[in-house]
Amino acid sequence: MGTATIVLQGGIVVEAITVYAKGESRWANPPRKPSISRDGHLERDEQGKPLYEPTITFASAAARQAWSSAVVRAVEAAQPDAFLPADGEGA
Repeated sequence: MGTATIVLQGGIVVEAITVYAKGESRWANPPRKPSISRDGHLERDEQGKPLYEPTITFASAAARQAWSSAVVRAVEAAQPDAFLPADGEGA
């Protein structure tokens, strides 16, 4: 779908949040960075795809879900048509 930047209380800026939409579902994932091995190489999975690791984590699944929902609400408030398909006909 796209990426978002949010500003948390206290002025903490979180960039490169990925925001997704599938059907009626909407969710956000925290930023990730490439996973680098101790010898400086990009780590890959069994299929050869790069591995990524989160740059922020949450104390619980509930905290992560609450954060994701808050990001989605903020995106919808800032860009009311953000989740419309390219043809503008609704989800």
